[in-house]
Amino acid sequence: MKKHNSIKYIPENKMQASGLTKEEFLETNAIELDQMAREQDLSLEIVWPIMYAEMGLTNGRADPGFVHSEGERGVLPLPSNLSRWTGDPKAPQSEDKIPLEDNIRWFMQYLKGITTSSTYKTWFSGVSASFPYMRRLAAIVHGWGYKGVYSGNKFSVKQAREAAEASPNEADRILKKMGYKNAGKKIVPGRLKNLDHAFDMVEDLGLKSPELPASELSTKTRTSPPFNKNRKAEGETPDEKTVKSIQQLVGLAWTDWDEPEMKLPGLEFLNGIKAATAAQKESKAEVQQLVANSWGQSEKLDEFSNLLAAWAKGDIHATGFDSIAVVDGKSAPPSGPAIVNSNLPRANGEQIAICVGHTLSGKGSGYMNKFVSVKNEQIWNNEIANLVRDILEQQGAAAEIYFRTIGSYSKFTADSASQIRQRQPQCKAAIELHYNAYKDPKSNGCEFICFSTSGGRLARALANSFKEHFPEQRMRQDRGILKLSSGRGTGWLKRVPPPAVIAEPFFASNAKEIRFFDKKKVELAEAYAEGLLKFALR
Repeated sequence: MKKHNSIKYIPENKMQASGLTKEEFLETNAIELDQMAREQDLSLEIVWPIMYAEMGLTNGRADPGFVHSEGERGVLPLPSNLSRWTGDPKAPQSEDKIPLEDNIRWFMQYLKGITTSSTYKTWFSGVSASFPYMRRLAAIVHGWGYKGVYSGNKFSVKQAREAAEASPNEADRILKKMGYKNAGKKIVPGRLKNLDHAFDMVEDLGLKSPELPASELSTKTRTSPPFNKNRKAEGETPDEKTVKSIQQLVGLAWTDWDEPEMKLPGLEFLNGIKAATAAQKESKAEVQQLVANSWGQSEKLDEFSNLLAAWAKGDIHATGFDSIAVVDGKSAPPSGPAIVNSNLPRANGEQIAICVGHTLSGKGSGYMNKFVSVKNEQIWNNEIANLVRDILEQQGAAAEIYFRTIGSYSKFTADSASQIRQRQPQCKAAIELHYNAYKDPKSNGCEFICFSTSGGRLARALANSFKEHFPEQRMRQDRGILKLSSGRGTGWLKRVPPPAVIAEPFFASNAKEIRFFDKKKVELAEAYAEGLLKFALR
């Protein structure tokens, strides 16, 4: 079996294919596929529909050894002129038997080569939205951009692009009019329906929208130096309250590390521990990553203790662990610092839900920024969520924080709606915390997303409050409000019981914006809290 050194090689068998349906293949390998796509400045929502249409199956199951119609070998068919598309003279021949991961990586390099080639440059110029980008790329792979598959000299690049974005039947009509050899045979409508179905599958997983820039995904956890009770790391030592909370977390892990149901309480308790400096935030992020990926793995408990030791500067084995308060079966995180703003309205027990967008890692994880110490989108917004909760509670509201722990987007939205109904049956408003990103590093501004038929007033209250706190910031869309009927989290907006809004206050792909807001977390939390209170008390 050939192993090509010109691409990054993933050890064979890390990914799985044999015996899996297409849907199972995506669910099982989503993290690796997403990473591969991002390495080519693409995204899973762009490449997966094309993979779905091209995948070799035996008895309805993915087959890594499949031989395609023109002799191409592998779960995906590689073109005979792969070197031309990738610019790599070491590219394999289409009939070569190569590892599954290499087959997929070369296929994605092929797709990237199409998008950057002079031949098809006009097909992608100015197109950033994921759906038309995917449709156009798929059309080229399927031959719609090649004049040789048309008869009668009626081929038109403009009409071919129109067909790529049209409804299935309309696309068939356009292609038939140009003399496309496979038009009028139900092949074109069937292929487009398959592409659209696969596109929706990625949305169902809750992965980041493909129009966002590729970002480096890191699931690696740095191992701290061997634990030394007397070691004191450089930098500011956490305050006594933080060290005490870290001690409590160690106690929880030592007693319940092998209990899977304690992973979420442990993570929620961890999310509530204060990290005051950049170094402490980095340590906290590493611990969060380890808990998310490795809770319950006995060989990881020492590493977990080492990371906490680094955070607490070695002083974690002090005696006398305090018991951890448990409410409704979940560990209650320690309270944050008191925040007082006399201008905020007073509440009378109004229930407000604060939801932290994205999972911590894997399926459904968010954008990894490059410019501040806390790079994970969920972890960054966890701190904002705790600040918002503290402000709301000080003003008399009953605030609850909710975390996404489910990769599947449809399952997450159903679970989120169920949790809010159970824990806050009289909930007045819900906000889901995110930040934005785009391939253009100059993209900027704030927007609050609501469903087309609900949440508009809440979005307006939040946008107005944000503008009052940050008058210099750009408000995108309609004075900061974007109403949608599909895509970009509308599944959650529709399903949760109260009026709901998704907050995208800035672009994490813009170095200036994220660095600004990284220093303005309290002010951002106050802006959110004020908008929520004004809406809930209207």
